[in-house]
Amino acid sequence: MLVAYFSCTNNIEGVARRLADCMEADIYEITPASPLANTLRVCANLTTPPVMWLRP
Repeated sequence: MLVAYFSCTNNIEGVARRLADCMEADIYEITPASPLANTLRVCANLTTPPVMWLRP
């Protein structure tokens, strides 16, 4: 098994490692292809859903 994770702020890394340990799985960090500044901007936008997401 494989636990793959991506984290803009590295908060998820510990959770992913514990999960991989419990499952006896390999772990893989997904890294951005673009510079860190762009990645942080994208992650900031993902945490605030657009208004259209709130419509039924």
